[in-house]
Amino acid sequence: MPLQLRQLQVFVSIAQTRNLTRAAGLVHLSPSSVSEQLSALEAHLGAKLFMRTRDGLRITGAGEVLLDYAKELLDLSRQAEAAVAAHAEAMRGQLRVGALESLCAAVLPRIAEVFAGRCPQVQLVLDTDATVALRLGVKGGTLDAAFLFSHADDAELETERVGQDEAVVILPQHHRLAQRSALSPQDLAGERVVATARGCVYRGLLDAVSAASGSPLQVGMESGSIAAARALVAAGAGVSIVPRLAVSFPGASQGLALVPLDDHRFATVPIFMVSRRQRRPAPALRVFLQTAREVVSGQTVPTVHVHNGARDVAVVEQVQDGLRDVGRLPGPAHR
Repeated sequence: MPLQLRQLQVFVSIAQTRNLTRAAGLVHLSPSSVSEQLSALEAHLGAKLFMRTRDGLRITGAGEVLLDYAKELLDLSRQAEAAVAAHAEAMRGQLRVGALESLCAAVLPRIAEVFAGRCPQVQLVLDTDATVALRLGVKGGTLDAAFLFSHADDAELETERVGQDEAVVILPQHHRLAQRSALSPQDLAGERVVATARGCVYRGLLDAVSAASGSPLQVGMESGSIAAARALVAAGAGVSIVPRLAVSFPGASQGLALVPLDDHRFATVPIFMVSRRQRRPAPALRVFLQTAREVVSGQTVPTVHVHNGARDVAVVEQVQDGLRDVGRLPGPAHR
């Protein structure tokens, strides 16, 4: 049997007081219990730890050897308790995570589902915003992490590729190209395009395809919202190119035909997770980042069904007029 902390507490108390009765008061035991604990410790070690003298108990050579170890073990025990308590406290509170509109709707609910099972006392608040605003939010500390379709080239930020998406052409259902199995940039030459605002990652993808088509695509309409762009395409205003996740959640592809791009330069769109570069992230954030890696890469299947507020976890999206359930996405304008 290994050494017992209770016996070591009794032993150190006797060494400090040199008296069984006073030691019993320190450890809140009766003198007879203290005597029994000491006898058991001496029997376990096979050594006498104290000698009786006129002036009280005197520690032996074996006791002196044990005393330093006993104090260190008891101190380590207190440190361990404090560390666990601090960890438990750190696994409470709130994490703020940002994402582009399509990633927030299609990816973050799955991450939130698994994370809620692992950290039930942490409230997860989800923000949707433009790429630049999300990067600044992480850098400035108003966001703990963000998910983007573009790499954040900043020494203060940790950028990790966690997955990838497929670029697709979205067209009205009855468009002449809607039945094609794949489309090249050249197939889109001369098409009227519904574009998102400049600076948007979707617009960057569209501009790259336009340049590769040999005949620049004509931007007929521009929208600051990917949701509005989808609706305009469905209404026949033109075509557009977006990551598949932008049209993968319920209702997002209504009235649309989705056709993959067959050009390898544009076929995939990487998904990046961005957080502040820190020597040691907070425990809850470390769990969240690992959960996101697993979920986005497909290593973990969500098994916990989460309702807003269930198990002290609120999964919400921050919008200008307050908080609402993630299930009510799409949210504010995406860029």
